[in-house]
Amino acid sequence: MLLQPLSPAQARHLLLNILAGDGIVLFGSHARRQMQERGVSELMVYVALEDGEFAEAYMERGSWRHKVTLQDTVVVIAFHHEHEVAIVTVFLE
Repeated sequence: MLLQPLSPAQARHLLLNILAGDGIVLFGSHARRQMQERGVSELMVYVALEDGEFAEAYMERGSWRHKVTLQDTVVVIAFHHEHEVAIVTVFLE
């Protein structure tokens, strides 16, 4: 069971484990739509997730979320459990 909220360091560690092949990355329909509208590729999202800066978790719509920022790309994620993360939305600052 995943105890949340996670610190930025904990979230980064868990996400890197998921990205290393230990889990699943789910792109929600809202995130896909926002990516298309803003010209953000999956590669840009993955690069941001691997190299970006994690903000403190915040509660929204019943789930703990983290903003991950790399340069002008912001990816909002939510962990469903230890082996699954959802891409909630993507935007450019």
